[in-house]
Formats: sequence, C-alpha cells, structure tokens
Amino acid sequence: MKSWFWGLSLSGVAALSTAACGGSAISPDMVQRAQSHDASASEATMMKGKQLFEGKCGTCHALPAPSSHTADEWPEWVKKMAPQAKISGDDEKAVLHYLLGASG
Repeated sequence: MKSWFWGLSLSGVAALSTAACGGSAISPDMVQRAQSHDASASEATMMKGKQLFEGKCGTCHALPAPSSHTADEWPEWVKKMAPQAKISGDDEKAVLHYLLGASG
C-alpha cells in the first residue's frame, strides 16, 4: 500500500512539474507557424499574447483551445473579440500571433 501511494504521489509531482515547466513555453515551431502568417511574430510577442489571452479573454469565458480554430479563422475571431477584452493595437496583434502559432 505504501509503495503504491508513493508511486502515485511521484507520478503526480512529475505531471505537475512537466505542465508547469513545459506548458507555458513558446516553441520554435510555434514561432515559425506564426511567422508564416506575419513575419513580425516573435517568441516575446507570442508570450505576451499568451498572457493576454489567458488573462483578458479568460476573465469573461472559458478559453477555447488554440486548435479549436484554424490559422485562417483566428484573425476574424480576434478582431471580433478584442473590443470585448479591451485590447487593441500591439496587444491585439500579440494575441493573434500566439493563436496563429498555437493553432497548429
């Protein structure tokens, strides 16, 4: 019983550590996908966009998975929803860059 408990505990810690460390990173593949739509996309703007997406958009509704829309669909969604989240300009562009890269 004890070994089962410790094994389960260690598995949980490993899963949380992986999520905490790897879940927030912007991968080079994501940057490349975003840059294929807008050459000005960068890891820094995409990280800012991710933070804005989670912080601003997530306050009003459950966040859609970036993969729930295609890269062709996200620009219209961001344009439509940005005023609701009170974001514009560079912040709106950062959110779009993040979603373009994360949409896969």
